[in-house]
Amino acid sequence: MNAANALIIALAARAGDAPHWWRLRDGGIVAHGEGWPTIWAQADAPDGETRVIGIAPASACILHQSSFAGLSERQAEVGARLLAAETSIAPPETLHVAIGPRDGEGCAPVAAVALAAMQQWLAEAATHELAFDSLVPAGAVALVDAAPGDPANAWVVSTLGPERVVRGRDSSFADDPLLTPHIIGDAPLREAGKAEVESALIAAAVAAPVELLTGPFARRPAPLIDRALLRRAATIIALIIAVSIAIAVARLIHTHADIASLDSEAEAAAASVLRPAPPLDQAVAALDAELAQRGAGTARPAVVIAGLITAMESQPNVAIDSLSWNGDGTLSATLGAPRAEDINPVLIAIQAAGYSITAQPRSAPDGRTLADITIRSAP
Repeated sequence: MNAANALIIALAARAGDAPHWWRLRDGGIVAHGEGWPTIWAQADAPDGETRVIGIAPASACILHQSSFAGLSERQAEVGARLLAAETSIAPPETLHVAIGPRDGEGCAPVAAVALAAMQQWLAEAATHELAFDSLVPAGAVALVDAAPGDPANAWVVSTLGPERVVRGRDSSFADDPLLTPHIIGDAPLREAGKAEVESALIAAAVAAPVELLTGPFARRPAPLIDRALLRRAATIIALIIAVSIAIAVARLIHTHADIASLDSEAEAAAASVLRPAPPLDQAVAALDAELAQRGAGTARPAVVIAGLITAMESQPNVAIDSLSWNGDGTLSATLGAPRAEDINPVLIAIQAAGYSITAQPRSAPDGRTLADITIRSAP
């Protein structure tokens, strides 16, 4: 998330009252308004890169400045809880206490707020589909002129959305026309300008002066697998399946088109020879019969080879040295045997099976008798 891209919401002290919001983009405030509905309508919907920062009202959050010099972090937390218990009339167990970062002298702001108020603010934001990335007290955001410990206390009143906050060197409170003069006495009081307030809001978006989302309210790390990731994964898987199915369908259509084209070519080829043209599933047998009738032999070598092997079964001494198939339906083979008398029964069996053969005897270098023969279907 980018601190320069944030949505800042100043919460109202009473449930149901309208909050005030500022939209921060590129380090500057680009829009502001009041009410939860207008956040979506005018500020545009916050996305995963937008920090949502809540400002707790000063009237519901006590803020003090205290020194924790020489104490460890754990000791400072215990001291902050004791300070909050001393300065609040509410039972300690009903309070949520947070301590801000300490300065070079060990001083740090301490905020105390009712647990019920924290729960109310978080629930109200969740109702409007928002989750705070940070929650800071309004008193810690308000302008201050005097540094903690300065002998002269100069008070500044800042308008933060639904309330005006008065802040001095050590404390802050919600402005009240009747109580404020009694609290500050004769000390000077000035009104913070709009530009000053906006600068303070931007600074709080960059670094929270006091973070209330600690302890039981601390933000939990985002799960490695959330619903949004599962939805994206399901969408990607669905797209992959859809594309795979589309590719398979396209290939199937293309294959069917190729088969149809080849069938058409085969039908045309068969029709050029056979009259009338037979059905395509009977064309091969019809062509074989036509070739046999013309003495050109069958168009399939397996039939002739099967006839040759059948004729050789009774002569175990006869072997095939070479075998080739010619495009005109003729099978050429070279038969070898120890004696010519072993080959002659094979030739006779081939002729008896209805094949027309030619045979040319010769001698092999190893002394065997060879016969170069051709075999084709008889006319």
